[in-house]
Amino acid sequence: MFAYAWGDFALNLAFAGLATIVFFALVMIIAIAVKDHSIIDISWGPSFAVIAATSFVASIGSDGDDMRRLIVLLLTVIWGMRLGIYIGKRNIGKGEDPRYTALLKKRGDAALIPWLIKKIYGMQAVLAFVVSIPVQFAMYVTAGFDALVAIAIVVWGVGFTIETVGDWQQAR
Repeated sequence: MFAYAWGDFALNLAFAGLATIVFFALVMIIAIAVKDHSIIDISWGPSFAVIAATSFVASIGSDGDDMRRLIVLLLTVIWGMRLGIYIGKRNIGKGEDPRYTALLKKRGDAALIPWLIKKIYGMQAVLAFVVSIPVQFAMYVTAGFDALVAIAIVVWGVGFTIETVGDWQQAR
């Protein structure tokens, strides 16, 4: 079994949760202002970068290994920003995605902001937060750079390469 900074991690969950809520609230405000809710797709990857950065900052001074924390931050930010840039290049200037247009038509008389939170932004925030828990958890692992970290970097590199090549092929 490995040593772990459980108390620090619990506090991190609160900080990361708050950062996630603020991030998706800002995305919602921007989407309302520009009348294009498909920007949520562009913001998906960067949301993980925000959560990782929040966890990185929250874990400063914890027992989490600094090298491991930095590696997790960098890999998450690189992945998240690559995804956001790719989707942004693909979507910007094309108007509202038909999925969101159809979804908005189903709103009826419901108040806009609570409905958007329930149907789009709140769900995305919860999902991003839950999916990012391993990233948050890794910020507090006390073990240093070891074989597991090396394997994780290789797996990340293979996955990142496959995603990048796949996106490039799809864009052609």
